[in-house]
Amino acid sequence: CTVAKTMGYAVYEGDFLTWEPGRLFDRICMNPPFSQGRAQAHLEKAISLLAPGGKIVAVLPASLKGKVFDPKLEHTWGTLRNNEFKDAAVTVVLLKLEHII
Repeated sequence: CTVAKTMGYAVYEGDFLTWEPGRLFDRICMNPPFSQGRAQAHLEKAISLLAPGGKIVAVLPASLKGKVFDPKLEHTWGTLRNNEFKDAAVTVVLLKLEHII
């Protein structure tokens, strides 16, 4: 947060799952926590904050690949990627969600 603030970005610190910004967002890029099912919970929260016509790109655990999170959104899944993060033996996948026009 400190680095983002020094770069001039608006930064909100707190629990994302309880955050109510009072607005919707056109673009959301996220790398949510994976443990205890939190990746899915964070993605579902992000979907609730997405403006019509908006897009989400998320790094997710590979176990979620193929899941439909919202039938009103087009789901584009990337290929599985192994060991992309230093000191974390995890397989991930990129997901792009966007409103179907």
